[in-house]
Amino acid sequence: MIRLGIAGMGYGANVHLPAFMDHPDVVVTALADGGSGRARKLADELGLNAQVFNRGDELARWDGVDAVSIAVPALHQSELVRAALASGKHVLCEKPFGTGLKDISGLDRIARENGLTTALGYEFRYDTALREMIELVHAGRIGRVSRIDVTWLVATGLNPARTWSWRHDIDSAGGVLIDWCCHVIDYARAMTGESIRELWCSTATRVPQRPNGLGGMKPVTAPDSCDMHCVFENGAVGRFVVSNAEPAGIGHRVEVYGDKGRVRFHHAPPFTSDTRQLTLQLSGEAETAMTVADDIDSADKRVDGFRQLAADFVSAVSGKDRSPLLPSFADGESVWRVLDAARLSVAERRMVPVQN
Repeated sequence: MIRLGIAGMGYGANVHLPAFMDHPDVVVTALADGGSGRARKLADELGLNAQVFNRGDELARWDGVDAVSIAVPALHQSELVRAALASGKHVLCEKPFGTGLKDISGLDRIARENGLTTALGYEFRYDTALREMIELVHAGRIGRVSRIDVTWLVATGLNPARTWSWRHDIDSAGGVLIDWCCHVIDYARAMTGESIRELWCSTATRVPQRPNGLGGMKPVTAPDSCDMHCVFENGAVGRFVVSNAEPAGIGHRVEVYGDKGRVRFHHAPPFTSDTRQLTLQLSGEAETAMTVADDIDSADKRVDGFRQLAADFVSAVSGKDRSPLLPSFADGESVWRVLDAARLSVAERRMVPVQN
């Protein structure tokens, strides 16, 4: 039985906790909330015999856990990862895995040198339709990949009553470039098997200020819209258009083109199982719908993909073969190389090479 602690009682409470509580080989022995009191409240409500901490680093160092699941804001992720690794703990960290490549430098090496299992919360790899899409591409059904287009447009960020948080602060790694495009970069790499060689990126902030919770307004410095054009190492091109501030957003659409055909995924608002579609079109043939198993059964739809990711993490911690789908710290470093290049491209308004 793996003794697991969860640091962060926002996303950690809503997604990480139910996923790990459902696993038969895990017992949640610790929760940390940064002083909000939510960890104690949840432990009491759920009847968890868990130690409660006001600081995530204290949980990470506690001898009563074998593994730590970190779901705190990006600004504090790397310090908790370092504390956990220094204490010999296996680590699952939420994306985007720190605030930049410099911030996470050496973490993958430390984990590998100490034989510790690590993983990142890129759960989109585990969406049933996207996973099927990855398998189709890897099996060569559409031939050699030449293009991947992602259009991810929703209206959630237009809500004027949404209170300012770290997600609206560019210095805290907020905004769709970091918070959303990290997912796109990760599954695009997993799908194509290729790294991005160079890119051009532009961003915009369409909602310039938000309520600060104290009766006033606070400036939004992180972008809510992003356009990226990139070239992969094999010459394939990518176009990523991402925004949470589109009044008539189409949802999440991924199209991969090859020299033998195209595979397309589309998940439309309100993002239920019956608004998700996967189609395959081979050269000279009509587009056909693929059967996608319904894995959306939780009140919070994010739990389903993360539950499968968490199960693969637990399996690897237990000494079983690591699933090739499980995102690694090395994957996280690769994503940050692209994101750091994107930030430079935005600042200098030019095509930027990715330091792979």
